[in-house]
Amino acid sequence: MNEKEEACCLDLEEKQKPTDREAQELIRKLCKTKCIDEFRNMPPDKHDNNIALLKANGLSIRQISRLTGISYGIA
Repeated sequence: MNEKEEACCLDLEEKQKPTDREAQELIRKLCKTKCIDEFRNMPPDKHDNNIALLKANGLSIRQISRLTGISYGIA
């Protein structure tokens, strides 16, 4: 490859996913819950809004599912 072609390449930044511990803190903070169990007991409309909020803040669907106990299909 010549220099001209190398200069045209895109530099992609890898996004770092939060660790499970960081994700748990995000869930508590963003969803205003004291513990993860409260998340499961939310009304469905609030529940769905919070899942969208967590996804927008970098949590993966699998991570949300794993940490909250909500099935992968719902998240």
